[in-house]
Amino acid sequence: QEEVVGAVAVVRDIREVRELVHKITASRPVTFADIPFTSTAMARVMEQARLYARSDSTVLLCGETGTGKELFARALHSGSSRAQAAFVPVNCAAIPETLLESELFGYEEGAFTGAVKGGKPGLFELANEGTLFLDEIGEMSVHLQAKLLRTLQDRRVRRVGSSREIAINVRIISATNRDLEKQVACGLFREDLYYRLNVIPLFFTAAAGAAGRYSVIGRIFFKTLCRQTAAAGTGLYPGGAGTSAVLRLAGQCARIGKCSGTGRQLGGRNGSRRTAHFIGTPASVAPNSSTGRPF
Repeated sequence: QEEVVGAVAVVRDIREVRELVHKITASRPVTFADIPFTSTAMARVMEQARLYARSDSTVLLCGETGTGKELFARALHSGSSRAQAAFVPVNCAAIPETLLESELFGYEEGAFTGAVKGGKPGLFELANEGTLFLDEIGEMSVHLQAKLLRTLQDRRVRRVGSSREIAINVRIISATNRDLEKQVACGLFREDLYYRLNVIPLFFTAAAGAAGRYSVIGRIFFKTLCRQTAAAGTGLYPGGAGTSAVLRLAGQCARIGKCSGTGRQLGGRNGSRRTAHFIGTPASVAPNSSTGRPF
């Protein structure tokens, strides 16, 4: 029989792991100056957000899909005292419930079949001293809501399969496109967790409510795409930014970017240089082959 005469253990400070994850996953910081707006209503939201950034309280971003909630979450982080630490986003609707628990809280070795040897730190640990952004918080199951509430109350996290609690210092920013008060009334969302998350609420109206904002966002997407593809932009013609302004897109800023990209791809060629057009997608406007333009 073979006899074990010794062992080697490699111990690494979790802070080094967090710094490494931050370096690998960090994207360009988003500040409030990077968020375009034209309406007075958005100016008021921006003023409130700048004030809230200096606070360390939890923030709940409420608004329809595509209104730029994650942009504001990143700007809130950049404007806070935690700006030099990690910003860790997670979409609660994109990860199955069985995996979301281990992603948020981490797990110990042997906690379940397929667990990584040595265990794995959760997103709460990786976001320590920084900000954890819980997008689509309204999709979280009641089971995980109870565990999240305990974590927010105690400021401590327990990995799956562990009996040891780890102290954390994380600012929570959450976002939802659902009416959480209605979900509370229907028993789909815990009332105590709702008030824990809703310390500072920030409400967003749909981009469709501000016609001028479409033109601003459209031009930004258009210029960015032209720079990325060395395209010669011909500008925004009627039927592009103008027609987009009358669409009811439920705040879909992302769809404006899609329209910009479609215009770039469908644009004609001018010698060796591409000519890009920004296009809208109103249902009432049919393709016009005589003009060579898609709309």
